Amino acid sequence: MKGLREHVTPEALRLRAGDRTYRRGRDYADEGRVVDLAEDGPVIIGTVEGSHDYEVVLEVEGDDLVGTCDCPMGQTGAFCTHLVALGLAWLAQAGEPADPGPRAPVRGRARPRRITTEGLPTLSTLRERVKAFSRRPVECWR
Repeated sequence: MKGLREHVTPEALRLRAGDRTYRRGRDYADEGRVVDLAEDGPVIIGTVEGSHDYEVVLEVEGDDLVGTCDCPMGQTGAFCTHLVALGLAWLAQAGEPADPGPRAPVRGRARPRRITTEGLPTLSTLRERVKAFSRRPVECWR
């Protein structure tokens, strides 16, 4: 079974999300919208700022990279912008080379935020939060 480093790559994130969602996720990562990030074995957890703060989990299950996010798109099971941003922020924190693809003009913040794990809830707490959000009807997010 492969680990996070083999599964979380710019190519894998783009394949799962599609080009448009990948570009938006890359913009989010570049803008410093991943405000919390932690790794626990085959799991990356974090908070990503979008129209709200979203709890995001990327993990390796078997030989596949899967993710959950409590955003409206994530509630449908889609691989969303926030999952891409979390994966790319994790790669940047791990010192992996950046994706050289074209960038959109920077909107919002001019400087990325420092990623820290201080005060981050435990993995089990985040999983419970994501499960609780996933039980909400999709209509709650509109």
